[in-house]
Amino acid sequence: MAKALGYNGIGLYAPTIALSSFTNLSTLNSIFILGIICTLYSSFGGIKGVIWTDVFQFSIIIIGLTTVVGVGCAQNGGLIETLHIASEGGRLEMFNMSLSPFVRHTFLNTVVFGFFYQLRSYSSEQVNFQRICAVNSVKNARRVLKYNIYGKLFTYVLTFSSGLVAYSTYAGCDPMALGLIKKKDQILPFFVIDKLSFIPGLPGLFIAAVIGGALRLILRGKELPVPESLGIFSIYFDKDSISPNNKKYQSLT
Repeated sequence: MAKALGYNGIGLYAPTIALSSFTNLSTLNSIFILGIICTLYSSFGGIKGVIWTDVFQFSIIIIGLTTVVGVGCAQNGGLIETLHIASEGGRLEMFNMSLSPFVRHTFLNTVVFGFFYQLRSYSSEQVNFQRICAVNSVKNARRVLKYNIYGKLFTYVLTFSSGLVAYSTYAGCDPMALGLIKKKDQILPFFVIDKLSFIPGLPGLFIAAVIGGALRLILRGKELPVPESLGIFSIYFDKDSISPNNKKYQSLT
């Protein structure tokens, strides 16, 4: 219960950062609106409605992040220049082999934490376990897990790259220090408005990507075998897995 409340709280708060940058909606109003939308389509659409909505949301996220990273790199002088600026600012220190417990992120503690976190998540969490068992064979379950790894890696690369692009753009000119933004979390929405608004529809696409990610995070806290790429890929290997009449699914709920 506590974990679900934490997931849902973060999922509802995250998109309000972008919405407050683009609109005059307050944080409470944004949370209220998004909560109603998520509740309606997950309640009335059922499993089938939720999983296909998740496919659409995931597609919007990928399109939005890819566009932001691509256009941002082009404005910064290309991918190499973007990485060069980020490297000079200490943002590409991935292979820090320090064993000191006082260093927040090192290669070793990140790998160890990631391994055990994902192991626990995919071997014991009901949300993930339901998705794996929803398909009709062990072979398809393995294929779903394999493609889920590819999907998550691609999403992580795009997410981290968008942060590097924003950093490279404002290196040596902090928008927060200049009073242009109030929170560090607003840096990416501000980047989209400031540098990419010349492309019609791009700010709206970015908001859609943020909201889509937030709604997927909210649904992940529910006992539904759908969110994340694991649920998306299960469609292609066993379409019957999203049916309420699926006996395997009924035995898990």
